[in-house]
Amino acid sequence: MQHRLPNFNRSYGATLLGVWIMSSNSISNEHKDNDNQENGQNQGRRYTFLVDGQPYHIESPILTGGQILEMSGNVPISSYELQEENSSGIIEPDQTVNLSEPGVERFCTSKIAGTING
Repeated sequence: MQHRLPNFNRSYGATLLGVWIMSSNSISNEHKDNDNQENGQNQGRRYTFLVDGQPYHIESPILTGGQILEMSGNVPISSYELQEENSSGIIEPDQTVNLSEPGVERFCTSKIAGTING
């Protein structure tokens, strides 16, 4: 009796002896995404970051400290400091931040002592 293996060339994956097998569609899409990222084409990709535990989503991986403060409602930005969690350095309002690295960037804010309106 001859056993037939299922057709894996579908748009879903299957397991065979505990090994995940990706469909050809999934593999080609994964390579396409990697090629687009290498070519700087991140069309449709969203980047997530956290500010004081709240998630924010954007389509561009590059933004400034001031933009992060504004998006998170910490205005006027001159009244707040921004820093990446587990880091001792302050991110200046005009300093760029790159979110394209793997993982979710986590930021925290603090009110600058002696400031008003915020």
